[in-house]
Amino acid sequence: YKIQEGRILIKNKQFQNARKTFEAALNINSDLGVAYYFIGNSYSSESEDAYQQSLEPQTADKSFNDEKLEHMKRAKELLGKAIPMWIRYAELNPKQAWMVIHLLKDGLFALERYSEFEDILKQILKNDSDNIEVIASLSEIFSHRGENAEAIELIDSALEQDPTSLIV
Repeated sequence: YKIQEGRILIKNKQFQNARKTFEAALNINSDLGVAYYFIGNSYSSESEDAYQQSLEPQTADKSFNDEKLEHMKRAKELLGKAIPMWIRYAELNPKQAWMVIHLLKDGLFALERYSEFEDILKQILKNDSDNIEVIASLSEIFSHRGENAEAIELIDSALEQDPTSLIV
């Protein structure tokens, strides 16, 4: 019930109240990983609102442009708060990590924190070594860095686990 209540609050852009509701759900059950997922989503949604405010047309008014910079700074701060929530979700639910991998990648890349994504993927693999989505994402990173032998080795190991995987 608390999770659904929080989701409605996010939809209505009541982000702080949503997070309080998800925290109340965690007080009921501290292993409720989905609460971390939605706390991350609430920060991300609030970040998107701040980012959109930073994109409003420029004017000659210096204070207005300073306000836009503040909106951008706020957007990055909020997005930075979403990352640990999604990581916690992946730790509690490694088989469901696919739900946050793209969010983590997009968020970390937007914040220019590229190397952290690789570390997160490796940590997820420690908890769930058969996670095809994580293996594919990690091999993509290796490939982009030109470490093709490592990328192919990961892909081959994933193909051994699931030769029909479209992701691999």
